[in-house]
Amino acid sequence: PQLLIADEPTTALDAAVAARVIAQFRHLRDSGMGVLFISHDLSAVRSIADRILVMHAGAIVEAGPAERILTAAEHPYTRALLEADPAGVPRGTRLIPAGSGPALLRGRDSAEEPPTSGGTDVVLEARGVSLRYPQAARPSLEEVSVTLRAGRTLGLVGGSGSGKTSLARVLLGLQEPDAGHVALLGEPWSNLPERRRRARRTAISAVFQDSLGTLDPRWTVRRTLLDALHHRQPPGAGATGGVHHDLDELLDQLALPASLLNRRPGELSGGERQRVSIARAVATRPRVLVCDEPVSALDVQVQARILDLLDDIQARLATAIVFISHDLAVVAHMSDDVAVMDAGRIVETGPAGRVLEHPTHPYTRELVDAVRTVTR
Repeated sequence: PQLLIADEPTTALDAAVAARVIAQFRHLRDSGMGVLFISHDLSAVRSIADRILVMHAGAIVEAGPAERILTAAEHPYTRALLEADPAGVPRGTRLIPAGSGPALLRGRDSAEEPPTSGGTDVVLEARGVSLRYPQAARPSLEEVSVTLRAGRTLGLVGGSGSGKTSLARVLLGLQEPDAGHVALLGEPWSNLPERRRRARRTAISAVFQDSLGTLDPRWTVRRTLLDALHHRQPPGAGATGGVHHDLDELLDQLALPASLLNRRPGELSGGERQRVSIARAVATRPRVLVCDEPVSALDVQVQARILDLLDDIQARLATAIVFISHDLAVVAHMSDDVAVMDAGRIVETGPAGRVLEHPTHPYTRELVDAVRTVTR
């Protein structure tokens, strides 16, 4: 064809695969084919576009040569998109400047930077975890060990099929490992009857990529959040007035407008659904939050607000976070420590700056080099 229309072709791809896909588009472009490349990924757009059109609310608000748009944008919306890009933004620095949006966790200064040092208490630990699904050609997890401390974020990166989501399911107690063990708050968590875990379920929660698929489509936002808050109540408590007071407090802290309460998931935008998912996850005040690709399907501004929100939650509640993502720029911005997975094993782990800036394992170097290739 003379024209190829590509709508979000690199969304949810790991860095190495995305680099190969973009290289193919470049080859097609250089061979004379026209390419209309639609994406919320600024790095991908930067790597392939000759001209850029910026759309907002159904209208083109700015258009021009890629170099001019990316370095000297004129429209406020374009500038806001570029400023919200997490690439190169240090850990603890807000992506949405204070005063340009709601203070996402009220009760603290919205300009206050979240602590990155964290605590020393180990809140979640996996040791020698292995898992193989029936009929699988190879194990999904092989002798995986991770340690998560209070108030810190562990970034988990790797290619598709590397075992990231399998590890998340084991950490959450949704999948039992074949070998090894998981401890939550110093007590056994894996390979237990659910009745022995149920009382501690509120200590660990999750946010997934597909918020539409994880929220009950029949329930309003009000019912979803009230259900979570009821689980937070100690046995014998749960007075209706108290729970509704907690709902008001939760809405205020996360800057969720009360106008959303009577809507169902299908009536919300992607960003609104993800904020509701986060509100549900933190309603029980968990010690650990597992986030599996929580922003991969969101545009860069909505992504920035969600990332700032997670930082705010951590600053207020000292929540430990496992942050799973294929986007190394997002992981670098969010993480204190990073673990790199390949073929079910952790091949490299350490402080985020060291692992992502000076990788030692060949697979980690491949991922980092792929990002550098894309952003060139």
